[in-house]
Amino acid sequence: MSDGDAEGRDVVDQLSPERAFEIVGHETRLAILDALNDAEGALSFGDLRRRVGADDPGGFNYHLRQLTDRFVRASDEGYRLRPPGRRVVGAVLSGAFTQSMAGETVAVDGSCTVCDGSLVAAFEGDGVRVVCADCEWVNSGPAVPPAVIADRPTEDAPAAAGRWLRRKALSSKLGLCPNCDGRLDRRLRLPDDDDAPDWFDGHISAAVRVADCRRCGHWWHAIAEVAILAEPAVVAFHHEHGVDAIETPAWELDWLEHGLASVASEDPLRVAVPVTLEGETKTFVVDRGVSVVDVRADAE
Repeated sequence: MSDGDAEGRDVVDQLSPERAFEIVGHETRLAILDALNDAEGALSFGDLRRRVGADDPGGFNYHLRQLTDRFVRASDEGYRLRPPGRRVVGAVLSGAFTQSMAGETVAVDGSCTVCDGSLVAAFEGDGVRVVCADCEWVNSGPAVPPAVIADRPTEDAPAAAGRWLRRKALSSKLGLCPNCDGRLDRRLRLPDDDDAPDWFDGHISAAVRVADCRRCGHWWHAIAEVAILAEPAVVAFHHEHGVDAIETPAWELDWLEHGLASVASEDPLRVAVPVTLEGETKTFVVDRGVSVVDVRADAE
């Protein structure tokens, strides 16, 4: 089986997905991966067995052999995790498979981009939903893995969720799916485009960025005013005014509100978004791929 197309290199599956999950889906094997993840170097067979707490050497050897080559590397020095094994451990530790969040709400710094009302963060199952307490507009509803906010004071959780969202945006900018690492396509859509999202009618913004993964089908949307925040020119403008556009959640940016974007040209598509910081306004013009093609400074 292969996964490729005419534009890129074919990737041949070493294991079927069913077989891969069968291999790692055992208590002893997960314990082996976890022990190797915690180790500072290679572990001998005996050291690894003791860390796992396996009494039966024969049974332990059987489980270790199932992991070796794909998830664990064996050498004269001992056993080490291979990158696929480390990713399995990371997925488990993220809590996305095993944990949920207790239902509660906490006040959020910043204001609603629709009505300028106050925001609250609601912890719901596997996500943090940032909602306006006045107009009930959902400013963000990501499925944030529990590890993102674990070991943080509750009041710090919304900002952490915002940084997680920004990481998704940066991944999108690089053309990498944050779900499966596959090739990602991102394009601005206008309300009348055939492939525009069903919910998008042009009321809250002139354009919406749609990011689609060719491999897993994962997708997510961002209005143009939010989509430009990953662009280097926009990040640099914020930096000039002492604002870290990567660290700061979108809802804490005073200039950001719905309806700022406008269509400067439809053929080729150009969307203009004005950004005002400390009295200085620059208008960033992006193309359909959400790359900045022009920056216009307001006349004095």
